[in-house]
Amino acid sequence: MEVAALVISAITLLIALSIHSETREIFGHVNLIARTLPGAHDVRRCVDDMERSKEKRAIVVCDAPKNTHIAYSIPAPSISRIRRMKNASWEGIRKLSSCWSGDIVDETIIQESEIGKWEIKSSAQGSQELSKLLSGGWEPFSVTTDNRIWVRKHSN
Repeated sequence: MEVAALVISAITLLIALSIHSETREIFGHVNLIARTLPGAHDVRRCVDDMERSKEKRAIVVCDAPKNTHIAYSIPAPSISRIRRMKNASWEGIRKLSSCWSGDIVDETIIQESEIGKWEIKSSAQGSQELSKLLSGGWEPFSVTTDNRIWVRKHSN
């Protein structure tokens, strides 16, 4: 009887490991796709800001397909202590399981754009300088609490 239980547990362990590895592979591809999507940088900035400030003061706004920016609201509503504790516990579980299973995403396959880098400037909202920048092909991507609009443009 003990041998049968041992065999069944070994088979169950093999099935669980195969499901786990398949799931890791799928989520690795999903994470890789999500990191390269337009707006992923703004989403990461928004999440980092919420984790640092413990306030939900920024949201990612999708103006058009492949064009996002972050809209800040001041004063910001604070994130509840229960939600912060829940997020911290899930983060701990994720880090612990990552230590056991390793990371399968090869980040060396993501490379920087070869058409150039983003040139970034800021200007006061409603100013003539901002109008010149926008008419010159610059695109807005963020606004700060002091009513400055941040614009970006690819530079070769």
